[in-house]
Amino acid sequence: MFYRINYFLSFISIITFFASWILTCVSDIQIIDTVYSFSQLCIISFYFIIFLMHILYRDGNIANINDLLFDVFIIIFVLIDKDFLLLPPYIKKMNIEFFLIAIRICFLRKSHLQNIRLMRHPERSVVVSYVATIFYGTLLLSLPFSWQPNVPHSFIDAFFTSTSASCITGLTSVDISKSFSLAGQIIICSLAQIGGIGIMIFYTIIAFTFSKHFSLEEARAASADINENDISSIQKIIPQIILIVFIFEGIGFIFFLMKFITMFPLPKALYYAAFHSVSAFCNAGFSLFSDNLMQFYNSPLVIFTVSFLVISGGLGFHVIRNIFFCLHSRIKHKSLYKRKILTETSKIILCGTIFLLLAGTYLFYALEHKNTLRTLSTPVQYLTAFFQSVTLRSSGFNSVNFSQLTHATQIMMLVFMLIGAGPGSTGGGIKITSFVILCASVYAYMKENKQTVLFRKAVRPEITRKVFISFFYSIGMIFLGLFFLALSAPNADVLDLLFETTSAFATVGVSTGITSQLHFNGKLILIFLMFAGKVGTLTLFSAVTLKKSNTKIEYPSANINIG
Repeated sequence: MFYRINYFLSFISIITFFASWILTCVSDIQIIDTVYSFSQLCIISFYFIIFLMHILYRDGNIANINDLLFDVFIIIFVLIDKDFLLLPPYIKKMNIEFFLIAIRICFLRKSHLQNIRLMRHPERSVVVSYVATIFYGTLLLSLPFSWQPNVPHSFIDAFFTSTSASCITGLTSVDISKSFSLAGQIIICSLAQIGGIGIMIFYTIIAFTFSKHFSLEEARAASADINENDISSIQKIIPQIILIVFIFEGIGFIFFLMKFITMFPLPKALYYAAFHSVSAFCNAGFSLFSDNLMQFYNSPLVIFTVSFLVISGGLGFHVIRNIFFCLHSRIKHKSLYKRKILTETSKIILCGTIFLLLAGTYLFYALEHKNTLRTLSTPVQYLTAFFQSVTLRSSGFNSVNFSQLTHATQIMMLVFMLIGAGPGSTGGGIKITSFVILCASVYAYMKENKQTVLFRKAVRPEITRKVFISFFYSIGMIFLGLFFLALSAPNADVLDLLFETTSAFATVGVSTGITSQLHFNGKLILIFLMFAGKVGTLTLFSAVTLKKSNTKIEYPSANINIG
């Protein structure tokens, strides 16, 4: 019944706009304005009814939440002045409400099937939810109040920024501190917060608000987004994740405020502290300073606060929860047998993070102490090297000018960016666990061991196979993006383009400064890479697979020479 009424209201809305469109050829301007005003009133009324129906029926399904959000945006677009929208000319020539309703009908046509098909495929749910969030963010950043007055901007910049924020990357095609208004910056920060928590977690929270329960499909989708294997306890995990986010961001807010209160008036200091705390913990890399954090290169308070938040967000919610429960168990139980221990995943991530931080600090210092660090004192050199070791793997903040780095440093950074952070974290890359399993598998092969062993536990063959497939997909995606980016920017340095594509795909956000110089096609390539890197290659390819093979035929083995 709900969908029939939804179809009927959309049908009536589209008929009224068809009438106003046809009358433009046969009637005078006064009649056209009257019909157009009437059609606007109709669509606002109809979609307001739909909005109320969503609330009254408490229809908390994630698929229908997308419909509800889209209805709100349609009402907004009907009410505002379309002349200032950052939309392509070929869409501006159309009736914008007609264009949006056409998309709405497409959503309606499949919305009743999403319960049956989409939500039973968690990977597709994750992909669709990220697409929807990027779309909503683009619409908001396309509105005139999101930009500073008299600042040149375009639709592709709004699209690029929305993708970068939703995928917590941090690459920007414009200076967000000068180009975006306060409203635009808040929208960017909100998108980064949603992307950091997990978009499926965000949608699931909304669904729970409406329906007061989690369906199995929603639990599977949320688990797939945060890389959590225990689906049964997702209802307990989500509040814990929210609590973790606010605790760490609250700590960061306090320490940032201690610095910014000495630089700005109290309201601005509060806003800057909140923005950078969210950006740091979510590994987004956005800064309200034009030089990112270069002016704070010798400020231990800012450097260590950002580092603490970035490392915490990069560990992942699973590791933080596991550490907390282990500490709580040690305090509560004196007996060793009753104490909880760290999981293998936590051990790998913690050991891998410490190793990568130390290795990155040493390599950055060794390669740059006679270049970008030469004018700094020795303690500040080590502080800067440590900070860049922390941020280059996931967050995108910088305290030095990356365009002045040596080629050797850039190549080193490519490796660390590709490795990334922990699974289920706010960071990107192929993940630390995948990198460790890759190295352990190679070591096992060299030692002619039949099993890959980590912490006296064997890694299952299917996990090793997934790691190698994910690594192959990631490398292929990066070089495919590099190829098309080189076609769109033939005069750019190849290493700079490779740095940019790796940074986008690994959702790191560091840049040598060429992002703003890219043309439309180049920005679209980076948008796709950021999206693919955030949702994950295995998730993306699994989502676009139309049908899984159920064949159980076993073929004879082949003798193939390799090497």
